[in-house]
Amino acid sequence: EIDGDRIRGDASVPLDQIVDAGFLKGRWLNGSVGLSVSTVAGRLVVFMDELSVRGKPVPEQMMRMLRTKNLAEKALENPKAAPVLRRIESVRVEDGRIVISAK
Repeated sequence: EIDGDRIRGDASVPLDQIVDAGFLKGRWLNGSVGLSVSTVAGRLVVFMDELSVRGKPVPEQMMRMLRTKNLAEKALENPKAAPVLRRIESVRVEDGRIVISAK
């Protein structure tokens, strides 16, 4: 769902891709998220600004850590996705729309 300048929805994310801790391998984070999407120096950046699990916000300590992770990094390393993403000049979410400009 696009809500103004944010993307909201349900997500299932492998925890070991967010937090570098071996004991989290195979564990998943399932919840409702709010994402900010943009480009910085021509690179796609996606940050999780909000997260709730079963309708309750996760602790602020965890959110501070999650807010620093660019969720698009793995996509930029993917050999199939990277060539497409490199052709994007900018991405922004505004007025309920995702606006993508190609190079």
